[in-house]
Amino acid sequence: MPGKGSEPTWQPEAACWPGLVPLLRWEASYNLGIPTLDQQHQALFACFNPLLEEINAGAPFRLGFVALLLDDLIAYADYHFEHETYLFVRHGYLGRNEHFGEHNSFLEMLMHLRHQLEHGRSKPELLEPLVRLLASWWLDHLTGQDRDYAEFLLAKGEQ
Repeated sequence: MPGKGSEPTWQPEAACWPGLVPLLRWEASYNLGIPTLDQQHQALFACFNPLLEEINAGAPFRLGFVALLLDDLIAYADYHFEHETYLFVRHGYLGRNEHFGEHNSFLEMLMHLRHQLEHGRSKPELLEPLVRLLASWWLDHLTGQDRDYAEFLLAKGEQ
C-alpha cells in the first residue's frame, strides 16, 4: 500500500514456479541499474512464463492450474508494486501517482482475469489473448514507465 513507510518483504519459497523453461527472456537492456528492482522484474518475467507455457501446450489446459499461477503472479506483482511505492515515497518521486495508476490498472486486469476463471466465465480461447496482452503490458511498462523513474532514483543514490 502506498505510504506505509516500511520496506515490504517477500518470502521466495513459492515465487512463481521456478524451474520451468522461460518463454519471456530477460535481456540485460531491461535492467534499470537498481539491483533490487531488476531482480524483482526478472521474477515477474518468471511468473508469466508458466502461464504462457500452459497456454502454448494447447487445449485443453488446466484452468485450476492457470488460476493458481495467476494467484502467484498477482501476489508477486502486488509485492513488487509495494516495494516501488516504498522507494517513491522515500525519495519523493513526483510521478508516483501516475505510476500507481499504472500498477492499479495492471492488478485490476489480473484480478478480473482471475475472477473470470473462478466463476467459469473464461474460456480457453479467450484466456490466451488476455495473458499475452498482460505479458505485453508488463514488457511495455518495464521498458517505458519504469525507465522514467529509474534515473530519478539513481540520482537519489538508490542502489
